[in-house]
Amino acid sequence: MGRYLRECEVPAIESLRISVNVSAQQLRDENTRQNFLQLARRETASRLTLEITESALVADREGVHQFLGTAHELGYRTTLDDFGTGFSSLSYLRDFRFDVLKVDKSFIDNLQDARHMVLVASIVSMGRTLGMQIVAEGVEEDSQVRKLKQVGCDYAQGFFYARPIPWDDFVRFVTPEHLRAVS
Repeated sequence: MGRYLRECEVPAIESLRISVNVSAQQLRDENTRQNFLQLARRETASRLTLEITESALVADREGVHQFLGTAHELGYRTTLDDFGTGFSSLSYLRDFRFDVLKVDKSFIDNLQDARHMVLVASIVSMGRTLGMQIVAEGVEEDSQVRKLKQVGCDYAQGFFYARPIPWDDFVRFVTPEHLRAVS
């Protein structure tokens, strides 16, 4: 679950988005890809974000390209997850349309290092210029939040905000009052 890093209204519970990781294995087979996309009805798709790792792009570029096209036609938002890992290639940003770019935790861990900070600022700038929202993964400290705000990152997720929790605790966590308190 991410948190806004810029000033905004706390969303109503009905408008919360859910992200689903799509594995490279799920993307390898055309029938599996199509079945996956048809699981959610059209009205549900508008609230779902499908997250695809860079490693999945390596496995089957053409299949992923078709999957993303169909996903957008059905109303899904898509995320390029773990950007900045060993498979990074700017051609992914050029060749595939994503709505969200998630900066890998390995960059966020070392924001006190000037080189990491410059790289994160560059990734944020590049993604925003391409029309994507930016999410920082693995945020664990207030100092990271402050630095991410400085470079214009849209959202952050990580243990700073919440650890994985059981469903009942999640339902209490997403009450409007609690969301306002932690935003």
